[in-house]
Amino acid sequence: NKIGKNFGTCVNPGISTNDDFGKTVVGNFNMVVLENAMKFDATEPSRNGFNWQADGVVNFAHQNGMKVRGHTLTWHGQNPDWVANTLNGLSGTAKRQEAIKILKNHIYNVVGHWKGKIAEWDVVNECLEENVGRAVGDGYSTRSYSVWYSGFGGEDYIDSAFVWAHQADPDAKLYINDYNIGHWGNG
Repeated sequence: NKIGKNFGTCVNPGISTNDDFGKTVVGNFNMVVLENAMKFDATEPSRNGFNWQADGVVNFAHQNGMKVRGHTLTWHGQNPDWVANTLNGLSGTAKRQEAIKILKNHIYNVVGHWKGKIAEWDVVNECLEENVGRAVGDGYSTRSYSVWYSGFGGEDYIDSAFVWAHQADPDAKLYINDYNIGHWGNG
C-alpha cells in the first residue's frame, strides 16, 4: 500500500492469522489470490451445485484490509467432467447454445456471489498458445482445444466471458491472465 500498488500472494482455504504463514501474508501483502478454490471445478463441481469454499479466504482478506483477485472464471484446464460430458454429445448450434448457457450461468453465479468483494478477476486464463508469439501486429493463436473454444465454435467465448463478468460486477477490474506467449527460441 505504501507505493500505491497491489502486491499479492497465493493462498488456500484455511489461512488464518493464528499461524506464522497467515501473519506473514498480512504483514507483507495487500492482495491475495486463491490457487485453486475459485476455479470452475472447485466452484461448480456439479451443474448448478456451487461450492463457496473460498468464502473464508475472502473474509480473511477483508478482515485484514486486503484485496482479493479472483482466479479464474474461464480456462481450458480444471473444468469439471460434467461440462465436457454435456457438450460432447452435442454439435453445431445446439452445442454452442449449451456452452453459452453453462458459461454464462457459471460466471453470473460466481461473480455475483462475490460481487463487491473481489477487486479484480482473471476472467479468461491462458487462452493463448504458448511460445508462438509473432512480430508486433501479427497477433497470437488461441488454444483451440479448450472446451470453451470447441463449445462456442471459436474464440468469441473470450468476449462473452468479459461481458458477463462485467454485467455481474461492473466495479471489478477484469483481466486475461496468460504466460509464456513470447517467442523465446531462435530469436
